[in-house]
Amino acid sequence: MPYEWEKSPGEIARLVTASEFGGLFRKEILVRENERAVFLLDGKIIKVFDAGVHEVGGWLSGLRGKVEALFVDYSDVDLDWRVGELWTGDGYRIGGHGKLRLRLASPEKLYANYRLTRTVGRSLCLTAEDLSARLGLELQNNISPVIKARKIDELYGNPEVREGCYNGIDFEMRKTLDRWGIELVQFSVDYSFPQDWIAWKEQTARRGRVIEEIKIQKEESKERVLGEQELQRIQVTSELERDRLEFQQALEMKRQLEEQKRQREEAEMGLRQAEREVEFRREREREEAEREATMKVMEEAVKAGTASPEVVRAYLEQQTLRKAVEKGAAAEAARAIQERASLEVHKESEEREYERARGLVEAQRQPVARVQASCPSCGKRLPEGARFCPECGATV
Repeated sequence: MPYEWEKSPGEIARLVTASEFGGLFRKEILVRENERAVFLLDGKIIKVFDAGVHEVGGWLSGLRGKVEALFVDYSDVDLDWRVGELWTGDGYRIGGHGKLRLRLASPEKLYANYRLTRTVGRSLCLTAEDLSARLGLELQNNISPVIKARKIDELYGNPEVREGCYNGIDFEMRKTLDRWGIELVQFSVDYSFPQDWIAWKEQTARRGRVIEEIKIQKEESKERVLGEQELQRIQVTSELERDRLEFQQALEMKRQLEEQKRQREEAEMGLRQAEREVEFRREREREEAEREATMKVMEEAVKAGTASPEVVRAYLEQQTLRKAVEKGAAAEAARAIQERASLEVHKESEEREYERARGLVEAQRQPVARVQASCPSCGKRLPEGARFCPECGATV
């Protein structure tokens, strides 16, 4: 009957000696699915048998030395692990726990580097319980330095820090398991924090949330006040803009009214100017007519011998001075006075000529149009034959 590895629950590997295989003439072994039977001679692998029934008596009889068979299970093994004495950098004690999924990868490394201590009859075996306990010690050694480098707040609330711790632990665990010939398929880690610290942390967090809510309320109130102020500012700006537009409209209306007034005044001034020009032309025409009529009378008087040239000249001077005074032509009046003064040197001759002309008029006893002289200084009419002005006393 072939030798069969009767596994106990949680058993991963069993090391047996060749003497445990029964049969005098024929020795057989039964290897189940996901199992391997690894034969070693003095600790070195000489043959590996996969699943099936294998006859081993013939070739075992020729071997000299210590012959052993290591039956291993290549199925994945799930383990729970827990470490309770981890100290953070700021003096808090926390716990670590998680899950491991392992798979046997190298029976030779397992045989050489992992010491099997549990016995089943005359055989040695490796169980999940043994491996978990051994890994707990290794995890304690691997995790402690990583946790010691961090503060409890960093581990509690910082995913990036926890990710960094996980990577460091994962790296150390893989090195250890590889030395034992075991592959780390999956690994998880979590932490247990002190309940009193968690309560304090939650209280602090609640207080922080309350403070944050108060801050949010203050910010909302501030934003609301700022919004109201902005609305008021916009309203005031709108009112100012409306007032500015109304003021501009009023200025524009005022400018238009002033422009209309200016145009009206210009039109009135143009009308008055036209009226003045018409009046001036009429005055000029009237003066020209008077002058021509006077000249005609003088010419007739001269032709008739009733007026001397001196009398005519004096009359014309007086007319010129009178017009200059009436029109405010002071310069022309002064020039006329100077001309009149230059005639005083001929006063005697003028008087004689005047007397002679008057004698002729009286002799002829005919009505003659006389020209009444005026004062060259004040313009008042002079009595006939006067040598001095009765108003201002000027010599005539």
